[in-house]
Formats: sequence, C-alpha cells, structure tokens
Amino acid sequence: NSVGFYQITKLWGVPVIVLYEYFSAGTVYSTKIYCSLVFLLFGVGLATVNDIELNATGFTLAVIAVLTTTQFHLWQGSKQKQYGLSPIQCTHSIALPQSLITLLFVAAVERDVLEYRFHKSGMDVILIGVSCVLAM
Repeated sequence: NSVGFYQITKLWGVPVIVLYEYFSAGTVYSTKIYCSLVFLLFGVGLATVNDIELNATGFTLAVIAVLTTTQFHLWQGSKQKQYGLSPIQCTHSIALPQSLITLLFVAAVERDVLEYRFHKSGMDVILIGVSCVLAM
C-alpha cells in the first residue's frame, strides 16, 4: 500500500473511537467535534487522493490495525480512570510489557532484523541506544 493510504489509516482511529463510544456507551460529542472530524478526513482525502495504492492484504491489515489500536486506546483509558492514573503513569506502566511483546513479534516476523550485521565501529549500536534514550 502507498504512504497516502497509510496516512489515511492512521487518521481513521479517532472516528472509529467516536463511533464505538457512541454505539457501546451512547457517548455523544459536540457538533464542533463532529465537524472537525469531517474536515479532517476530507482534508486528508484531498491531500492523498492521487497517492493511494491498495491491495487486499494491506487493506485487511489496515482494518485490523485500526480496530486493535482503537480497542487498546479504549482499554487504556478505562484502566487509567479505574486506577486514577495520569496519562504518563499509564503509559509508563505498559511500556515494558508492550516493548517485550513487540520484540517477540519482530523476532517472529522480521527475519531480516535478526540477520542484520552491525558495523565493526559500533556506530549502529550507539545510534540505537541514543534512539532508545530519546524515546524515554
């Protein structure tokens, strides 16, 4: 799939959350929120209309990604309320398990990562370390 389709997929998370909350809990947002979502999706559609390439596998994975991201966001919000955590505290508490799950998934799916040879200078390892520190 193209980068344009990827960008559109990322932005579909918010409308899916709004629809899920409406149908599951009856949550209604203000007209301003709905209008801003319409303008957002319309703008992204205009910006990427010529850059969309799509295949069945990519579309299926995109739908799964949007639905699982939405479910995770809603779950995280409910736990945050349940335990009275700030967003930073909630993110901090799930960072380690989430990174371990991602590492296992990468090891299973991305064989090229496991076969990569680092340069002798060690600059690759330093850059990865700096990236990890900046991510914290």
